[in-house]
Amino acid sequence: EGKTVDDFINKMKIDIQTAEYAKNIEDGILQFITDIANKKIELRAHPTKKLHAKFYVFKPEGWCEHVPGSVITGSSNLTAEGLGSKKNANYEFNVLLTRYDDVLFASDEFELLWNESLPILAEKLSDVKIIHT
Repeated sequence: EGKTVDDFINKMKIDIQTAEYAKNIEDGILQFITDIANKKIELRAHPTKKLHAKFYVFKPEGWCEHVPGSVITGSSNLTAEGLGSKKNANYEFNVLLTRYDDVLFASDEFELLWNESLPILAEKLSDVKIIHT
């Protein structure tokens, strides 16, 4: 458990230390940390599976066989490169699933992985105070 959290924190430190400085990047990092500390965002990591594929599950209130939901699954990250809005963006491939059985499978798989995962950073950031200048 501790290794999963420590590995994530070490990778995050390296990313921040090696990133090219820009005010908007600094502001984004500070907002991200604030949102985790305030529990607006919950960040988790799976302790045994190296997860790479992404799936975004959309289930409206009252979702059932007669109220459609959807799943986007594929390789895209929610970044400029992943979304293709930057020059020389990554080649990404995604699929939209709308059949009830597909949405149910993705939703169940997400819940299983989420329940097996470990919280990252929240407990370490609960006492952090961010000062924006």
